[in-house]
Amino acid sequence: MIKNLFAPYRSEIVTLEFIDHMISIYKMDHFGYHGFEHWLCVLYNGRLIADAIQANTKVIELFSLLHDTQRQKEDYDPEHGPRAAQYAETIRNVSDIFERQISAANNHQTKPMSSNYADCGG
Repeated sequence: MIKNLFAPYRSEIVTLEFIDHMISIYKMDHFGYHGFEHWLCVLYNGRLIADAIQANTKVIELFSLLHDTQRQKEDYDPEHGPRAAQYAETIRNVSDIFERQISAANNHQTKPMSSNYADCGG
């Protein structure tokens, strides 16, 4: 069942407290390409893909809400994934599936972004 993109259903990972925390640590404009709306788009699409391929939804949810929180620039910022992984280490006690999320963040896209920000963007 498809849920409302801008009101994601809650889960063990997706809680109001966790979302509020991620929002509070993001230092850039949430109305930019990599802000909260982008995270929800990644969350929505990630859940659809996870469901289709039987992936671990918890890893997808963590990645979606964490992957861009440590960006310092909207454009090319190849270290934002590793910074997100390093931050995840500091909040590891939130969940037992952080190992896979940390790996996913470390390997998050590091190539330059195109000027085409379609769908979920970067």
